[in-house]
Amino acid sequence: MTQETMVQQYHGVVCGYCRQPIPVSGIVERMVRGESGSQEPGTGVFNLRCRACEKEKQYRITEIVEFDGSPRPRAMRTHVPLMRHEPKAARAAHG
Repeated sequence: MTQETMVQQYHGVVCGYCRQPIPVSGIVERMVRGESGSQEPGTGVFNLRCRACEKEKQYRITEIVEFDGSPRPRAMRTHVPLMRHEPKAARAAHG
């Protein structure tokens, strides 16, 4: 009996800056298959942010290719707290 090794594959594009693979989301996958209903199959542009260099760029669905392996995990960003505004002093009622 022979065992076949399952090779994991995913769809993505090549980063226009650092040339690393970027996986596409399920929404883009449905757009490619023409299931979104908003565009003709085979047309469309979408934005993706690279997981390696963190730069964002527009890609065409014609640039999507199949990669072997599993997608690169997202880089952990350091959490930067949002600036909190001090509550405004209550105004005295004029009367």
